Amino acid sequence: MTKSDYRQLRLLSLLFFKNELVSKVDAADYLEINKLTLNKDIASINNLFSKDVLEIQVFKNKWIILSRNRQTNFALITANMIYTSQAFRIALSTLNDAKETPTSFANKEFISTSLVYNKLEELDNLLAEHRLILNKTPIEFLGNELYIRFFLFSYFRQSLSLFWLAF
Repeated sequence: MTKSDYRQLRLLSLLFFKNELVSKVDAADYLEINKLTLNKDIASINNLFSKDVLEIQVFKNKWIILSRNRQTNFALITANMIYTSQAFRIALSTLNDAKETPTSFANKEFISTSLVYNKLEELDNLLAEHRLILNKTPIEFLGNELYIRFFLFSYFRQSLSLFWLAF
């Protein structure tokens, strides 16, 4: 999971388990970000989920609260965040040996090329922690085959185990 995806998941966790109004200032301080980034994260999360599943509601531009369906549990939220993240989709394309370029991946996923490059940079930092390198043209993981397999196994296991916990 990339840092921005993890940060958004932390925001959801804060709101999910607090289950009350939280000031934007407190949420931004908790996440160690500014209010502009917080607003972008809120918009991103609200675009990711349908309103009948969950929505971060904003009151008077100062307070936020998570409105959710009572059947929506945190494991489901986490699995959905991972599965729909662009970093996950990139990793999946490398596993399928798609040999995508950032431009072709952006066109296939209907997102901007700049967003792909941002996610590739975050994914590259994550891969570096596993002693791996991200080649961007075509998008592929380089390094020790065992490290690549372990990274992919743990990355996909994390998302799938959380997905099955939700049901």
